[in-house]
Amino acid sequence: MREELLQSAGLTRCLYLALECPCEEDVRVAVNMDEPLGESYPCPVCQKACGFTILGVGGTKRPLPFWKASYKFFSSGEATALYWRLMKADKAARNAKEMVL
Repeated sequence: MREELLQSAGLTRCLYLALECPCEEDVRVAVNMDEPLGESYPCPVCQKACGFTILGVGGTKRPLPFWKASYKFFSSGEATALYWRLMKADKAARNAKEMVL
């Protein structure tokens, strides 16, 4: 029943995770329900394997996987380093997307 409601609304069923990553304060990821999950999930920012907590099941119109990070306060040096890591992760994601298309 829920699957039919999600499909009728044009949503893809997904699983929401909270990553336990040492590089970020709070990283949330949405993954496809069919994606097998092990003991860890790679952080989209630093690429390290992280433990996670399952937050719930839902639906989205966004392409999966997607993520969002909330950052703690940093010094200007730490913020600059984080910015370049994020730019590198974004470039890698865009390159991977282009390879698929």
